Amino acid sequence: MPILAASFDEPFGNSSAIPTYFCLRAAKEAGVEVMLAGDGGDELFGGNERYLTERLFLPYDRLPPQLQKLSVSVSTLLPREIFPFGKARRYLERASEPNPDRFFYYQLFFRQHTSEYFTPKFLAQIDPEFALTCSRSHYGRVPSAAPLNRLLYIDLKMCIADNDLFKVNRMAEALDIKVCYPYLDRDLAELTGRIPASLKLKGAHKRYIFKQAFQKLLPQEILHKTKHGFGLPVAGWLRGHPQFRDMAQSLLLDRASVGRGYFNRSALETLLAKHDGEASDFYGPYIWYFMMLELWHRSHFDPQ
Repeated sequence: MPILAASFDEPFGNSSAIPTYFCLRAAKEAGVEVMLAGDGGDELFGGNERYLTERLFLPYDRLPPQLQKLSVSVSTLLPREIFPFGKARRYLERASEPNPDRFFYYQLFFRQHTSEYFTPKFLAQIDPEFALTCSRSHYGRVPSAAPLNRLLYIDLKMCIADNDLFKVNRMAEALDIKVCYPYLDRDLAELTGRIPASLKLKGAHKRYIFKQAFQKLLPQEILHKTKHGFGLPVAGWLRGHPQFRDMAQSLLLDRASVGRGYFNRSALETLLAKHDGEASDFYGPYIWYFMMLELWHRSHFDPQ
């Protein structure tokens, strides 16, 4: 982690940079000079689970405005802690958000409760709405009326261009190996923009037209295999690896870390406690982000 933090000239919290590095290193050691990366395929053809999740809210979007307003008002009477009322309330709260805000509803840095983690002094120096402002700008720029195509464009701009390509290219540079991105060929990308959204996500089938096109070229076990990402089991490590858990607590609650003025120490303590006390892995990635920010500061600015 310290080596990773030192290799970026800005804070970068994508944990999949580590398996990416080891994958590229293995290729380099095997004598491979050029790697092909699949980045962009999901964002062009509708292959991510979050696109299916978004479709769950289409029935709400079809309701008359008056009925939408009434349903949200009724949802405030539902107890959050009692199943299934809590689930229904969360659904209606999220459904009532316009896109692209709804698309990022559970992303920590896109929600108002982000402020509880950061100090008032730090928040006064930034625009807390910047992340959503950026995604709203991308969403509104797309000429397609289909919500899915608008969301795919956001992911191309923010997940691919600002994140995944940055990650892979930096790791490739560190190992002096070339990476090419076949799915991001300009002509192919522009072609996918003309494909109707209904052919990208058809029922519960993701990347529908892509898989149909390759039916006779790829084995069925490849076409229908469970998707594998490059993510790390950070949340599990925080629970099951005492040294890693101690490292997180030391980095986040250290006097130097808190003294940088970003975080409220009590909120970070609550964050660690929430992760320890819940079966959900929701908080794990955010603990990782904060750890990497502190390691980045130490590698670039703190005297050795």
